[in-house]
Amino acid sequence: MPKKNNEYLSFEISSATNLRKTREILMNISFYEDEEINEIRKTGLSLIPEFLKFALPVHCCMMLVVYLVFADICKLIDRISDFQDKITLTQLKQKLFTEWGERTTLYHYSDKIISTMKEMSALSCEKSGKYHINKHTVSNKQIVNFLLMETAITLLQTSPICAFCSHLSIV
Repeated sequence: MPKKNNEYLSFEISSATNLRKTREILMNISFYEDEEINEIRKTGLSLIPEFLKFALPVHCCMMLVVYLVFADICKLIDRISDFQDKITLTQLKQKLFTEWGERTTLYHYSDKIISTMKEMSALSCEKSGKYHINKHTVSNKQIVNFLLMETAITLLQTSPICAFCSHLSIV
């Protein structure tokens, strides 16, 4: 599996270090055993081939349950967006450091997570350091059930977070 991942990812990522880190992140989300998330992973991965159009929100939910810092950043973005339309990286990092403590790795993680959220079209950058939340509509009932029920239950068991759901329009 790692060789196939490396081959595929190497088209996008040239640095050996970044390639290794990206591969490990993807393996943690989709492959490595973890009793707390095995059920949601199994369900999510079974939905993707059937509903390819919704692969991105399914992957996002798996990221939420595997990487709690990702979930916390989503929660903080949601909180900030309750009061204002634009979110700045400075605000986000300040709130993140308040919750997690100021750490160098967290500083770099937050940049990478915001970059990932931009690539996933969850955020758009209007100018350097200022972001706008992009809302997406999910209309498939099986996907909605996965997004709301299974992800929320898993998150509540591992961390008291579920704010990410507020930016989904359910039809």
